[in-house]
Amino acid sequence: MGNAEVRTQAELDAAIAANKRAICLSGSFSLVVQTGQPHIVLTTGATLNIEACGSSQPRVEAVGSSQPRVVARDSSQPYVVARQLSQPRVEALQSSRPRVVAWGSSRPCVVAGESSQPHVVARDSSQLHVVAWGSSRPHVEARGSSQLRVVAEGSSQPRVEARGYAQVSASGKVIVRATARVAVLVRGSLPKVRGGKQTCIRIRNAKEWCNYYGIPIKSGVVVLYKSVNGDYSSGHDGAVFYKPGTKPKAPDWDGGDAECGGGLHFSPTPMLALDFYSPNDGRLVGCPVRVSEIVVHGDAECLQKVKAPRCCGKVFECDRNGRRVEAKP
Repeated sequence: MGNAEVRTQAELDAAIAANKRAICLSGSFSLVVQTGQPHIVLTTGATLNIEACGSSQPRVEAVGSSQPRVVARDSSQPYVVARQLSQPRVEALQSSRPRVVAWGSSRPCVVAGESSQPHVVARDSSQLHVVAWGSSRPHVEARGSSQLRVVAEGSSQPRVEARGYAQVSASGKVIVRATARVAVLVRGSLPKVRGGKQTCIRIRNAKEWCNYYGIPIKSGVVVLYKSVNGDYSSGHDGAVFYKPGTKPKAPDWDGGDAECGGGLHFSPTPMLALDFYSPNDGRLVGCPVRVSEIVVHGDAECLQKVKAPRCCGKVFECDRNGRRVEAKP
């Protein structure tokens, strides 16, 4: 297999057809792979959205500060390698079994859903974030001085093996086995941890939750974040709109009883909001909320999510760092 430098979609398609390793130097690329094992290297100047379907086994290497998005479906087995400062996002669905390996100072995010079984390995000083939902069963390995954060939702069963001087943060029904020098942050009482140096966190109310995430409280109000659709509708049911300048209110407030549903849901940072919902045409919004109205479920499967009956101030559009931006037309 030879190399082919590509800058356009046509050049990428030609390189794959010729069974060459496609090195994407610049440009924006999208690809749906039904069969075969195409090999794509993404550099800082290029963007890539790739969907692996059927029994395909594409290989994607992210280098520099590139941020490819890889979606695995059916029984596909994509292989994603993150190097240097890259930040790939891998979404595993259906019965897919992607393999993700993080090297250097890379920061991959892996979202495992349905019955997928991704295998994820964090090495060197990489920082890996894994979110599992549905009945997924991710297998995660942390080695060297890597930093790993694993969140389990629903009936998912992530298994973590940590060695060396790794740092692991676990919330939800995560099973962790760690060697003696591994630092393990246990959030709530649901994780099952064997070994390592364990630190347990129990958050009992909204003020403790805000302090834990470093959210400034001003006159009893905090700004929390939401990832929404392009038309500002809420991600899962679309029943609530978060248009800038409005004050959304929950039509189904349950008094805070259930962890999911029955209210408006928020995250402490824009990046954590993207863990719950990340549409292609999505937007991020900042939402002023009264601390006295925030409900925290101390043993929640998703500690980085709280709920409230309403926004007490006007919603505004923001970027991934929480900075206010002009609303898009």
